[in-house]
Amino acid sequence: MSGEVTLTALFQAKTGHEQELAAALAALVEPSRKDSGCLLYTLYRDPSDAGRFVFIEKWADRDSLSQHERTPHFRNLLKLLPSHVEGAPQITFLEPVG
Repeated sequence: MSGEVTLTALFQAKTGHEQELAAALAALVEPSRKDSGCLLYTLYRDPSDAGRFVFIEKWADRDSLSQHERTPHFRNLLKLLPSHVEGAPQITFLEPVG
């Protein structure tokens, strides 16, 4: 098995904060795609819930993910989340089957 790390990160916007959260999350996409070890970094919005957002991420290894979490663009997002997110983000690590 490879050292790749795949995860989803789900965010639920506070009522009335959907656009602010969308902008904050979207601002993370391009710089994160340039991070060393980033293989996939895509933001999705639930079409049935305008306040629900999901990142699907794939990293070369855990070290790459850890480095991403220390970048200024990621740390800036962490500062913004409490104002716009309902509860904590739900992070799910995934493993391939088969």
